[in-house]
Amino acid sequence: MITEIKPSESSNLRGLFKGFLEDLACFLYPPHCVLCRKPLPDGLRAACDECRDELFSNIKPSLPYCPVCRAFYPDIFDGCRTCAGRKSPGKLYALSEMTASMREYLHAYKYFGRVEISEQFAHKAFELYARAPFIKDIDVIIPVPLHPRKHHYRGYNQAELFAKHLSHLFDIPMNCTALKRKKNTKSQTYLNAIERYANIKGVFQISNNESIKNKRILLVDDIVTTGATLYECSKTLRRAGASQVISLTIGRPTVLGQ
Repeated sequence: MITEIKPSESSNLRGLFKGFLEDLACFLYPPHCVLCRKPLPDGLRAACDECRDELFSNIKPSLPYCPVCRAFYPDIFDGCRTCAGRKSPGKLYALSEMTASMREYLHAYKYFGRVEISEQFAHKAFELYARAPFIKDIDVIIPVPLHPRKHHYRGYNQAELFAKHLSHLFDIPMNCTALKRKKNTKSQTYLNAIERYANIKGVFQISNNESIKNKRILLVDDIVTTGATLYECSKTLRRAGASQVISLTIGRPTVLGQ
């Protein structure tokens, strides 16, 4: 006789099995700080208090950053004057330089499911920019989208999680459906600047122009490197009628000359 398993029972079994695997993983691979490798009492955090506090204490307010010439520029400008007319995403703020520690921490967030990190960076962004003039003009926050296939594989969109916490803290609506990625491109990681722009060209589309028209948008991503992805997203949003697009990321490359 075959016993039928109800959907609710099947879900409970999957939950128990997942819990067993997580407990087994903690036993075989005890949790440790991703920065100093010191053992942690539990797996609820990615880094020890000392490392996390040191990492975040080094994040200071900064001027807008241009990923094309890798330099700061005055806050009164809408974009980098040096790179006007080039493929620049426009006005961009980044929380931190990609130091070795920041790279490790963001790697844990992006690839190893340490989603609690998104809230930590959102709180830091709120601390830095709560009174910034540009924030007061924003109508909607939009995260850089993942292709559905990549979203399913990873289980979450790191930019969307960051944007969700920003939306809550700044009390600004978030729209994670207006901007879509219609093509599943290869990873940008090992591409040079020219290849990155070519790889990402034309891959975004707007699902509803009315949700974008005349809106001042804060475009959010986790890391900016060459600015290719933010440029393509900004261009798509502006063509759909957005009145302004300002970008905010967590990490950025080192400013040239520093």
